[in-house]
Amino acid sequence: TTGVANPYLLLEPSRTNLIEQSEYYEGAYWSTSSTIVTSNSTTSPEGLVNATKLVPNNGATGAEISTNNTANVTSGQKYVFSTFAKAAEFDKIQLDFSDSRMGDSLVVADLTNGTITLSGSDNIDQGIEPYGNGWYRIYVVAVAIADGTTTRKFRLNNNPNGDGTSGIYVYGSQWEAASYPTSYIPTYSTSATRAEDFCDKTNASDVIGQTEGTIFVEAKIAGDDASNRRMINLSDGTTINRIEVYAKTSTSFIELAISNNGIASAVLTSSSVGIDTTFKMAVAYASNDCAFYVNGTLVGTNSSVIVPSTSKITFGRGDGNFLWQGEINQAQLYKTRLTNAELATLTTI
Repeated sequence: TTGVANPYLLLEPSRTNLIEQSEYYEGAYWSTSSTIVTSNSTTSPEGLVNATKLVPNNGATGAEISTNNTANVTSGQKYVFSTFAKAAEFDKIQLDFSDSRMGDSLVVADLTNGTITLSGSDNIDQGIEPYGNGWYRIYVVAVAIADGTTTRKFRLNNNPNGDGTSGIYVYGSQWEAASYPTSYIPTYSTSATRAEDFCDKTNASDVIGQTEGTIFVEAKIAGDDASNRRMINLSDGTTINRIEVYAKTSTSFIELAISNNGIASAVLTSSSVGIDTTFKMAVAYASNDCAFYVNGTLVGTNSSVIVPSTSKITFGRGDGNFLWQGEINQAQLYKTRLTNAELATLTTI
């Protein structure tokens, strides 16, 4: 991710934007109530003049815009609705799911202060994230409590009565069957899917310590995925020779595993580091010597480690499965085994 104060590598799962017209709000996909919709009104987060202005009619108190096309939801499935918004003359926007199948799930955002001012009692999560130039991305997460169809809706009724000219700007709406929002996927008359992100480096034996070394990563787990996603993996491209660290199921424990010729020589597990929370971890290894630190604390040591021969770096498992989903803020490799004191300093939050 670029354009931020502290850039990081964002690795995301495959996701589908179920909203079929994510930017053009004047078309048949969207319906309005007491609202004037004007396309291409200001510069969007994309850097183009393609954001839409929503203006309540003169005297309107219940202005809104909603998806005309209903979407099926499945009871027990989590869904996330998000959009970009910017204050104009008005600065409040409400996102909600508009019917009882999603319970009392809504969020009201203040686009001047960048805050959430109201949350539904059935929200699983909600948030507002700054995107520069006055733009924010607002999202709400809820779980369907019944099968059926539902719509997505913006309401402007938390602002003063409409005067026919005052409003707010919107851009880039998204609807995902998931527990947290991912980066924006534009759609133009049909839903669109982004492939899962993948990052690795082959032929890297010259930068990996083959007899001793240290791995340091600062990262963040995204969402409550139930798979053992590998944060970083040093391997020969197989699963039998590896040094890897991964988030252990939905508990958000961090686990270190070292294997040589298919035989595990070290397995060490931390306590929970939390979801969507930055943490730091380091592994130092040498023959019969291994130490694992998370957030400045020693997780454990092992005195029977056999260091495997490795040549590939993967943010996932070496065979391309269990790819990391979340942020990688820093990743460093050292060809020497740092001291435990250095590991503690390196990983202190």
